[in-house]
Amino acid sequence: MLPMLSRSPTHGMLALRCVACWHRCMGRCIHFIFLLLCLASVTSLSGCAIEITPWRLKSQSQAKYTYVCRRTPDIPDGVQYWAVDTDTGETVTDREPERLLEFAQIADWIYEYHPYAPASTVDLAFRAITCRYSKIW
Repeated sequence: MLPMLSRSPTHGMLALRCVACWHRCMGRCIHFIFLLLCLASVTSLSGCAIEITPWRLKSQSQAKYTYVCRRTPDIPDGVQYWAVDTDTGETVTDREPERLLEFAQIADWIYEYHPYAPASTVDLAFRAITCRYSKIW
């Protein structure tokens, strides 16, 4: 119960109104803070990295999909997936995942680097490249 400073009935009603107003204001502030937190989490999720998987690449494209045991000199180390359009000579790697998924729709070949891929896959894609571990596949 709130302490009353005076005995007048109007003063008590005023104090109750202030308390009710304060509760309503705090409720709005809490809702506003909750809304801001939700908005911040949604905007942070929009920057999440796209995961490239073989299934995703194959489902996005009609291109030939093959494993290779070596990257060509124009493909940087650390790249696992890349797509090539043989008509234009354009190559897109998984360093730009959104672009790779889009480019896979028009690409002729999609390559996945795997160190244990058989050496025969190299003949399909690149001439004169040897594999280190091709006998294990």
